[in-house]
Amino acid sequence: MAKVQSIMCVCPAGLGSSLILSMKVEAVLKDMGMEGISIKHASLGEVTKGCADLLVVSSDIYDQCKEYGDTVAVTNMVKKDVIRAALEEYFNTHPQD
Repeated sequence: MAKVQSIMCVCPAGLGSSLILSMKVEAVLKDMGMEGISIKHASLGEVTKGCADLLVVSSDIYDQCKEYGDTVAVTNMVKKDVIRAALEEYFNTHPQD
């Protein structure tokens, strides 16, 4: 399994909520002791296969994003505990060697 080196946070418009999500993801990864991962944000229309190693998206667009690669859905884009639970589940099933 390849190591996650980049994460793209995605929302329908790519403006406010994906930016907020990217800041929360960065904080959660820091809390988890994970460093060296590039985090960016984008709109749904900017997502392409291979644009990032992992997509973190709002649950309402998960089905539209999952075809582009590994995707984690979050039910609340501002609560760090919700984001952390989703990321921990992913990383527990995708070890970072």
